[in-house]
Amino acid sequence: MAKIIKESFFEVSCKAQEEFDSVELAAQSNRPSENAMVEILDVNVTNTKIKLNREQQVADVEQQQKSQVWQNERAFWKDLRW
Repeated sequence: MAKIIKESFFEVSCKAQEEFDSVELAAQSNRPSENAMVEILDVNVTNTKIKLNREQQVADVEQQQKSQVWQNERAFWKDLRW
């Protein structure tokens, strides 16, 4: 059975709360730190792609190439028959 990869992209709304020792430190912060309390408010799927696993694609191509070589050799030997 072929392995597949599902790649999903999400848009996430969240709220972060964090305590600071001063207004200056709070104003300088543009991202929540590891100490922040983060609450996920909403998650929306924006895009999803389903595709064959890259390793599976390579294996399929190699199998097709081997099959083609075998068919070519078979045709060659068939043409050589008397």
